[in-house]
Amino acid sequence: MESSDLPRPASDPDRDRVTALLVCRDRASQKWGPRWLERSGFEVVLHSSATEALPTATRIRPGILFVEAGLQDDRGCQLVESLRRQLAPEGPPLVVLCSNSRELRKALEGECADIARKPYDWQLISRRAAVLVRTLQTRRELDEVRCELEEAVTAAAKARRQMTIESTIDPLTELPNRKVFENLLNKAIRAPRQTGTIVTMLLLGLDRFGAVNESLGRDGGNAVLALVARRLKKFLHSSDLLAASSKGLVSASLARLEDDQFALMVSNLSSRSQSDFLAKQFLACLDKPIELNGGAFLVNACIGGACFPADGTETESLIEHARAALAEAKRSGGGLVCFNGSLRSEHVRQQLAFDRDLRAALEHDQLLLHYQPIVELTDERVVAAEAMLRWSHPDRGIVPPSEFLRTAEATGLMNEIGAWALRRACAQLRSWIDLGYPPIRVAVNVARSQLTYGGLVNDVRSALTHSGLEPRWLEIELSESDLVGCTSKALSTIRELKDLGVRLSVDDFGTGDSTFADLKRLPVDALKIDRSYIVGAGIRPEDDRISSAMVGMAHRLHLSVVAEGVESSEQILRARNWGCDECQGFLFSGPKPPDQFELLLTQHTPVALQSK
Repeated sequence: MESSDLPRPASDPDRDRVTALLVCRDRASQKWGPRWLERSGFEVVLHSSATEALPTATRIRPGILFVEAGLQDDRGCQLVESLRRQLAPEGPPLVVLCSNSRELRKALEGECADIARKPYDWQLISRRAAVLVRTLQTRRELDEVRCELEEAVTAAAKARRQMTIESTIDPLTELPNRKVFENLLNKAIRAPRQTGTIVTMLLLGLDRFGAVNESLGRDGGNAVLALVARRLKKFLHSSDLLAASSKGLVSASLARLEDDQFALMVSNLSSRSQSDFLAKQFLACLDKPIELNGGAFLVNACIGGACFPADGTETESLIEHARAALAEAKRSGGGLVCFNGSLRSEHVRQQLAFDRDLRAALEHDQLLLHYQPIVELTDERVVAAEAMLRWSHPDRGIVPPSEFLRTAEATGLMNEIGAWALRRACAQLRSWIDLGYPPIRVAVNVARSQLTYGGLVNDVRSALTHSGLEPRWLEIELSESDLVGCTSKALSTIRELKDLGVRLSVDDFGTGDSTFADLKRLPVDALKIDRSYIVGAGIRPEDDRISSAMVGMAHRLHLSVVAEGVESSEQILRARNWGCDECQGFLFSGPKPPDQFELLLTQHTPVALQSK
């Protein structure tokens, strides 16, 4: 049969042609082998000499081999074996062409993909070869996919482990965080125990740690906290602490609860006197100065303690009592240990009642938002409103945030209160827009705990979704002090907020340790210059120069500038001279309830309204 008589099987013209190396002396195979192989999609290289075949195989790395069994290389070795060794370990499929029974038996004993015996049917051989090559390619692709899947599974497992670590471990001190500690304390007080045993919680707070930050800077302060944690961990693993008591084996857990507060929980103690002794030991481990950068720093601390079951039977109440005891110890002087059971002052009882009232405030809708206008300096038009939190206490009346936000932070309520404020502010602005008032921005302050531990991004997204407010009308105010040395998680949260489309501003700028270099890495839109610069304008010449320079630098970073605390015409004139874009203060209006703030939205000059 001539080549023109051979049928042409369907093939994919875009498929890469695989090279087939055919080594044989059989004349019929030399004629028909290449023709049928080409029609099956192969590019054929033909050799009749074993000497020529070996270097060719090394050079072209064929996709499949066809070799006569009887051929020998120049050293007298079987060509089949020589090629197998030369192309190992990932050699191509090998088809052995056998001319007699002896060659067939030997081929069957070796490793080959297929065997053909004379007379050779090259139409069939070429089709089988195509199947062999496709099978090999599929197996290799599957192996690659398997490897990729294994890598993906390994990476996912590593990511899960890292997420678990980040969600449970404080990155600075490598101690368990507040959430883990609360779980451990809860398990300890609910675990079965012998009669008479107690669980002791000690809350250690560093005295005047702000002075350390001012002296060493934020990085130095963090280094001191890490060294304090290391010393407390060493104490935790001391033999005296973990010795067996008369009631059984003592177990202990150490954690970092807040910035400069560390908590120790010890279970299975026999008596309150053991708790007192333990607390004094815990405090004494900080008696020696801490060495840092060639200097020595003496860190003072106080301890507040609470015991289960005498001081409380729930995790939350034990922590509250320990915090109240710590506050009493600090008020009484540094370096003290105070247990809640030993406190009898009216102040402490009032503080505990205040904490409980604040929790009830959320449940009974006692929290309010008042709004203070932010005014554009060119025409004194209201362009934004800062939402300011108030507490309508049933007995004390309106309580300003300065009196209860610290308690909210300490008791872990700040995230809930912050989420409520976001929802209420967005809903209020949406209501004003629906009533036909010109749209303005609404600014909501967020606390450090919301950035670090709370689901702030989800809270913002939820507030926008439920109110139907466009993200561009919501402004999130971040305190400068919270941005200095903020964690990677906080930075990630800030960037996610920006991705939502909300506006970001830095409040009280100029009071902390941040620099414009710090601001370059944050996606903020505006700065609010602290009122201390406005109040000092004209009295302290350096404030004028600093403020003017700050505004100029902010504008070069494409940030708008708000002057806070404007209370006189002279101050607003200076703010204009500095180049501020907007201002805020009692010259225009103090914080107003929503119904009174609506009047400002209809006025072109709030100053005139305020003067009435």
